[in-house]
Amino acid sequence: MEQSTLFILGMILMLCCCSSSMAAIAYPVFFPNESSTGPTGSAGPGASGEEGGGEGPYTYDFYIETPEASTAHDLHLADIKIDGIRAISSQVTMHIQPDRYACGSKTNACLSDTSLGHIDTRGDATWAAWELNTTSAGQKIFTITTSNKVTTFEISYQRPKYTPGWRIEENGTTVVTETSNRGGENTPSPVTYTYTIP
Repeated sequence: MEQSTLFILGMILMLCCCSSSMAAIAYPVFFPNESSTGPTGSAGPGASGEEGGGEGPYTYDFYIETPEASTAHDLHLADIKIDGIRAISSQVTMHIQPDRYACGSKTNACLSDTSLGHIDTRGDATWAAWELNTTSAGQKIFTITTSNKVTTFEISYQRPKYTPGWRIEENGTTVVTETSNRGGENTPSPVTYTYTIP
């Protein structure tokens, strides 16, 4: 083979090698099961899965700080939302079970006699109820556990007079303290209050 032909073949080979190296630099190789964008964002408020960037677990303990205004100091808990998403039963641990009824409704709308009203899938048309002496100051009523830090809780009650003033602890540190309840009114019914977590 002539020397000029060998030179040309050598140049072609060198150009091919350089081109593939440059392509590898310009266009990174992606392998299966790897993401080009890194970790995914949050799996959603209150999500409890391993994926989704959760930093938790976060626990939120709800203590009665100021008892309800009703004469019997009843608590009627209708609905709980975590950053706008309705809580599911696995996220809510009751420390004092409802002793009046687990699921009440003006329209008998509870889907299950064993479902607690605040997590019954009918939403805030149903509620759980506690009687006198079960919701005195200092009582821890329930805990919410999430994988992400919570910004707001929206909690519905059957009436304002059945709403206590809460002390909310995030991982053992007090983040909300209400020094009064929501008054003795019967309406609106139900009523929803928002609790902002700093």
